[in-house]
Amino acid sequence: MRTFEDEIRNMIAVDLTVLSPDRRRAIAGLDQYRRIVEVHGVQDVATKIAESFQSFAVFDGDQVLRYPAIAPFITQTLYATPIELRREACDRDRLKVERARGMAQTIASALLQRYRFQQLKCGVAPSGRADGPRHAALVFYDTLRDSGHLNDEFPEDEAEAFGE
Repeated sequence: MRTFEDEIRNMIAVDLTVLSPDRRRAIAGLDQYRRIVEVHGVQDVATKIAESFQSFAVFDGDQVLRYPAIAPFITQTLYATPIELRREACDRDRLKVERARGMAQTIASALLQRYRFQQLKCGVAPSGRADGPRHAALVFYDTLRDSGHLNDEFPEDEAEAFGE
């Protein structure tokens, strides 16, 4: 049976796998000829990984965050990942690439130690239309309320603003 940590690790592994070879080499400090160059593009890759968590509410203690707020932490984790491991992830040798999957495990473990994730509910808006920004905000609010981080419903003036 797959655990929640496996799900997070797989999401990150997929993000790292679908990176273009240029991006993968950039975060490993390699050029197209595999010569050592300055590392760059780590923030872009971290943002791409953070976007995978759009469907989650991220809890940092009692504070609730959305996915862009975890990108700096992912950036720090990527920089903390040994450069040799990042370079092995660029290698064409299957054995080295298998060992490099540890990079996804490292990032997932660091995220799960620091943050708590809760899946947002998805579905159809009460109006019958597909999910939209308004419905996404309501789903996020419901998740916060259900988790105990909010005690009250919308105040009267805000309920009118949402058309309820």
